[in-house]
Order: sequence, then structure tokens, then C-alpha cells
Amino acid sequence: MKSACVFFVILALASGSKLPEYLTKCSKSDTKLSECLLRSVKQAWPTIIKGDNSYHIAPLNPLKVPSMHVVVGDNQLIGDLYNASFHGLENAEFKEIKWDLAKKRIDMKFFLPILNFTGDYSLFGKIIGLPLEGKGTEQVTIENMDNAHRMDYEIVEKDGHEYIEIKKTQMTYTTSRLWVDLRNLFNGNTRLGTVMNEIMNEEWNAVNEEINPYFSNSLGEIYSQVIQAFLHKVPINEMLSD
Repeated sequence: MKSACVFFVILALASGSKLPEYLTKCSKSDTKLSECLLRSVKQAWPTIIKGDNSYHIAPLNPLKVPSMHVVVGDNQLIGDLYNASFHGLENAEFKEIKWDLAKKRIDMKFFLPILNFTGDYSLFGKIIGLPLEGKGTEQVTIENMDNAHRMDYEIVEKDGHEYIEIKKTQMTYTTSRLWVDLRNLFNGNTRLGTVMNEIMNEEWNAVNEEINPYFSNSLGEIYSQVIQAFLHKVPINEMLSD
């Protein structure tokens, strides 16, 4: 619960007739709409990341995720993450925001120097051809994370106002390094667990190639779930003027 995440969270802040003073309302007819959106996000993010109770925004540093389910390939690896805390969104560097009103699509690109998350995990299956099984605590660090997030939506009408309803989320990312620390692998076999962690960190690129498409989509879904709750409260005309 991203992520476009940060963009949509910012848009969702307007729960009433006015935007908070730290946001700039952009115009649909502005030929430089993308620049306006990007500028507004950059200026507002240091405030947003702290949370704002008056707009029902919880602090996003860390981002709390109760559960996350990832299936790699055809049940090659099944993983669950519980009680997770994601750190690093406060350092997000926004690169591009495009809102295509005709296609009902928003694309966003942002960079995270580091995304670190901890929590409880459960894993069963194989990774890079090796068995991987365990249940315990984990810490994962993703460095230099370039994110591309797309959200396709429909417009729904309620009480005479139009709102965004997200229908499809796509997210991809690239990274320069992945670090993994899984505790209590193989029913607490310390020797096997240590060796497996060493292999995954040495072969991090191969590990990332296998899990990336599936993890990124799950992360995108979490971002969308967090954001959609607020978007239900904010009509489009409060986000963009004509």
C-alpha cells in the first residue's frame, strides 16, 4: 500500500470543497498540465509524507502493509508478507506525471534511492532453481529503484460529482541492487539458511529477474488500494479545473 501511489495519495487529500493550501489546482486545458502536476506533487510531498489527519492521510513513513501475497510463475514460488513496514517513500524523486483525460489513464515515474521493508514472511517453492522454504522475519532492501506506475480508471458519478475508480494497475521498476535477509529458513536450519541468503545476495540480479514482475504488480496493487479509498471522496473537479 504506491506509489502513481504518491501522486494519487496527494490528489486524494482534497476530501472537501477545497484543496489544502500546500497543493496547486491544475487546469485540464493547460498545455503544460504535466508540468503543473509534477510541480504540485514535488512541492507538497514533504508535507504529505508526514500525514494529515484532517484529510484522513496516515503517515507514509513508514508505509504500513498488513499483508501482501506474491505468486511467482506457475506457483513456482508462493510468498506472503505480514505486518510489513516500507521505508523510503519520504525520499521519492518525482520525474514525470502524465494524465491522459481521453484515455482515462495516469502515468507516473519516480525514483527511490532506497526502498527497505521488514516484516513477517512465509515462503514455499523455488528461486533460481533452488528450494526456498521458511517462515520468520525478513528484511529486504532495493537500491536505486526507478519506478513506472500506470493506472487506468473509469469515471463514476455520485451525488452529482464524478470520481475516479481505478480498474487496472501496472507497475514496473529497475534496480541497481537487491539485498535479502530471510530469518528462520528451512525450519530454523541456520547453516542452510545462511548459505541460501548468501546465494540470493550473490545472485541478486537473477533473483530480481524472477520475482520483479510479480512483486512489482503486488506493490502497485497495494499502492492503489491505499489511494482508492481517498479517491472515492474527492471528485475530479476538485483536482482539476476546466
